[in-house]
Amino acid sequence: MLVNGVQLLDGFASFPLKGAWSAALHVSTPIAPSTPTQIIDDQGGLLQLNGTCKLSSEDGPEFRAVIIGGAGKLGAPVNPAWHQSEPLSAIFSAHTSGEAFAASPSLSNQQNSYVASAWIFSDLLDELAPSWWMNDAGLVVVDPPIPSFVSVSPSDLLKLAPHGADFKDTQIMLRPGAVFPVFVAATSQQRQFQIVNVRIEWMRSGQTRVRTEINPWT
Repeated sequence: MLVNGVQLLDGFASFPLKGAWSAALHVSTPIAPSTPTQIIDDQGGLLQLNGTCKLSSEDGPEFRAVIIGGAGKLGAPVNPAWHQSEPLSAIFSAHTSGEAFAASPSLSNQQNSYVASAWIFSDLLDELAPSWWMNDAGLVVVDPPIPSFVSVSPSDLLKLAPHGADFKDTQIMLRPGAVFPVFVAATSQQRQFQIVNVRIEWMRSGQTRVRTEINPWT
């Protein structure tokens, strides 16, 4: 994995079903806060993330960087205002100071909305787009992820716990919203689970682990 072209030593990235993805990484070169940051799998994988460095601190001979998906403006304060019969795109544009949005028909929806003085931009997203999330390109998506169904073999599954599962095969594109089947030995039935959070862990040994939080899928 490369972080702005520098080899990643270790770290993890977390992808929630709602909100922005984030990463805590150890690198050998400091990354200046507020710098646009790109995380790329240089071993032929599909992962390519665009975000913003929010923190870079010295950790012995290394540096710890905290990366947030997007432009790093989700915590920016917003000005109080009343919006009457305005499309979501216009309301968001009036208050964001840098976050960009993925194309969505929902942005054309007309809204009546009061923006409170104590809010930050993520509060506005929570109020008007309860299922918003940040995609890999660093764009805000205002629609819930479309459930994708992935095939998982028993050999891919490292461990199934009551609220999560670990996977060996990191080539399986497991993201929040994905649904996968698991045979439950206790009931001799196959059930489907939806992933609501994914944590990808990169280790110094070169190994990668994918840990998930899951809910039963109905």
